[in-house]
Formats: sequence, C-alpha cells, structure tokens
Amino acid sequence: MARIVEESAEAFSTPLNSPYTTGLNRRAHSLFGSEQLICAALEELLIRLTTGMTPSEYARSVKMLAELPGASADDCANNR
Repeated sequence: MARIVEESAEAFSTPLNSPYTTGLNRRAHSLFGSEQLICAALEELLIRLTTGMTPSEYARSVKMLAELPGASADDCANNR
C-alpha cells in the first residue's frame, strides 16, 4: 500500500491526506510511468488479497516459475 501512496503523490496533485477527496487531479509534470506503476501495485495488492500470498511466497513462486525451461525472471515479472 505504501508504494501506491508514494506513486500517487508523484502522479497526482490532489491532497491524499483528506478524507473528503473525491477526485484526483493529474500533476502537470509527473514522473514518467507513475500512473502505470500505481495500476501495477493495485493489481499486485488485489492478487495477494485474493490468494493470501505473502511477499516472500510471491517472490518464491516467481523464482520457481523462472526456473522452468524456456522461462526467465523477467517473463514472470511481466506477466504477473
């Protein structure tokens, strides 16, 4: 969740500490790919919540998949 908040601060100018925030305003000069990183972090969070995987279990599963013939760690990370 910390990654999502950090990237949100880079991508959006809307104050994130207000419970009354109902929308987000994009920063005029945000870091390249910051919104995509938010999406990726949200996807990872949802997968972990639905599967019950801990970060170390996830890392172990990616490593095991990368050890399969014809696979690489980059392939596994790009298809999560």
